[in-house]
Amino acid sequence: MDKREIIRSFLCIEIPKEIKGRIGEFISKVKALDSSVKWVEKDSLHITLKFLGEEPRTKVERMKDFLEGEIPELGVKPFAIYVRGIGVFQSWDRPRVIWVGLEGDGITQLKVLRDFAEKGARRLDFQRDEKPFSPHITLGRAKMGKISPGLRKELEGKKDLDFGSFVVRELILMRSQLFPEGPVYTPLAIFPLEGG
Repeated sequence: MDKREIIRSFLCIEIPKEIKGRIGEFISKVKALDSSVKWVEKDSLHITLKFLGEEPRTKVERMKDFLEGEIPELGVKPFAIYVRGIGVFQSWDRPRVIWVGLEGDGITQLKVLRDFAEKGARRLDFQRDEKPFSPHITLGRAKMGKISPGLRKELEGKKDLDFGSFVVRELILMRSQLFPEGPVYTPLAIFPLEGG
């Protein structure tokens, strides 16, 4: 194993297959409305808590050790979140990212996990994330900061679209390898929540 190897990684929550399937069906229906949007493949859908960037393997392993030791101390038990509503970042007039929202009481625990991940990343000298945390699942990226009127109308009409709910039982330290045909994600470590 090459200790100098550079690894692109992030901390995330996996989404169950049935919810990925429902989101995948939705993407399939709207895809034809705008070919300029780069849509996320169904199997790659996830909730990102913290992007760690590209760092040496030894540094990523230090993060893994930190998470292994500290997650049990957090006292966060498995929790439910609801996957509902379509929206965009920055705005409908200048959309960059198309997303599905996350709701419910579990958002509080999600923020605790995200703040914990950010604190650990800062302590271990990973890049800081200055933006406020907006829990979501990325569906696609509008490369030019604009989408077709047809797609906008369809998305705006789906602000309350419900994809179901699931229980978060673990965090995953995920490796991301970029290829021309799309990213490949491989779990580096899985951290169960208390009682998960």
